[in-house]
Amino acid sequence: MINGKKHKSEIEFLKCFKHLQKSQHKKCSLDVFKLSLKNSSPFFRLKSIKSKTRKNVMEIPYLLNEKLRVFYGIKNILGSANSLKKVSFYKRLNDEFLMSSNLKGKSVKNRRKLHEDSFLQRKYARYRWF
Repeated sequence: MINGKKHKSEIEFLKCFKHLQKSQHKKCSLDVFKLSLKNSSPFFRLKSIKSKTRKNVMEIPYLLNEKLRVFYGIKNILGSANSLKKVSFYKRLNDEFLMSSNLKGKSVKNRRKLHEDSFLQRKYARYRWF
């Protein structure tokens, strides 16, 4: 999946969906994927801006549109699936899909942490000049 190996990533993704379909008899694998993507996609993002007068960094929260939410949700899922290297990638991705669809995965924890941080920095939300 690094350096433009699109064919390899497609094969791993299809393996993950086949394994997910075999393990989940009642649910469709596409529904599990949509639910896990919905649960791991953030609403807010923090942008760091350096102040010119005080020489410190302010983190400003801002709302994401739908495309960016999906992008950061996929990035969360892939990042949490890449954390363990002991088993093959499609099994790790399958486990992350199942856990995040049940609100227990590492990507959901990353989303909650990001929301807590943006809630703490809400006093800077009106300073959006970027």
